[in-house]
Amino acid sequence: MPNQISQATPSKQIELASRPNGQPSRENFKESTVELSPIEDSEVLVHNEWMSVDPYMRGRMKEGNS
Repeated sequence: MPNQISQATPSKQIELASRPNGQPSRENFKESTVELSPIEDSEVLVHNEWMSVDPYMRGRMKEGNS
């Protein structure tokens, strides 16, 4: 019998709120809670313990081509 989550699941989401000018700070990011759709057969729900931002992402935060 498959194990299925039949209800929406709350999830923390971190978004870029503004482009940093110099060193990124907390003010450049926005945290919100979103509802994930119920998990279907053949899908899995993963719980992340840590979030890491690679130095490569610094260029991606700038406006224009990186």
